[in-house]
This record gives sequence, C-alpha cells and structure tokens, in this order.
Amino acid sequence: MPALIVTGDTAPDVVAYIESGRIPYLHKPVNTNQLTKIILQILDASQVNTQPMETA
Repeated sequence: MPALIVTGDTAPDVVAYIESGRIPYLHKPVNTNQLTKIILQILDASQVNTQPMETA
C-alpha cells in the first residue's frame, strides 16, 4: 500500500523513527511541487491501477 508521511514534528527521535521505516516523508510546510513529485514517484513505484473498477 503506497504511503507518505507528512509531519510538522522535527524532533530527532521522531525523524529517526520515521527514517527507520521505508516510508517517504515530508516536513510541513510542504512545497506543493515537491509533494506532487513524491506522490507521482510513489504511485509509479507501486504501479497502482488508477482505472476505475468495472461493476457488473
């Protein structure tokens, strides 16, 4: 499941905890260009199907 952490917390222990995982993160305030870029990278990496599901 694709994920992105957006946080305003910059405490060293919190940053270390986030970095110990494999989920990308951004600190607030978020630059919209950077946010868009990382979302596109996450979606591309996960090969998420963005097509709507057909219903019977």
